[in-house]
Amino acid sequence: MLDRMPQCSAQQIADMAWSLAKLSVSDASLLHAVARAAVNLRCEFELRDLSSTMWAFARLRFADVPLLEGVSHQVVDELSRRRQGEARSIASIAWSCATLGYTELPLLD
Repeated sequence: MLDRMPQCSAQQIADMAWSLAKLSVSDASLLHAVARAAVNLRCEFELRDLSSTMWAFARLRFADVPLLEGVSHQVVDELSRRRQGEARSIASIAWSCATLGYTELPLLD
């Protein structure tokens, strides 16, 4: 699975993270690989997929700082150029960051 990660789409990465959380799989090397792939593709994620990915990491209590930073900045960028109708996804991302103790959230600035 790890060797195919670079070929995955943003949606597939989000689905994989969600599945790992639902199954309570907390393999550090696998989660780091998913996080790296998510950071690399963060510009391709829809907000709901970022939200789902962040929920998965929060549920597993796996704080990957590059992922937290990347998603946080991506959300701020999205908000600056998008519609306002994404409140649920944004709230979920903020909750995930708070659950993981990540307080360097540009979203809160």
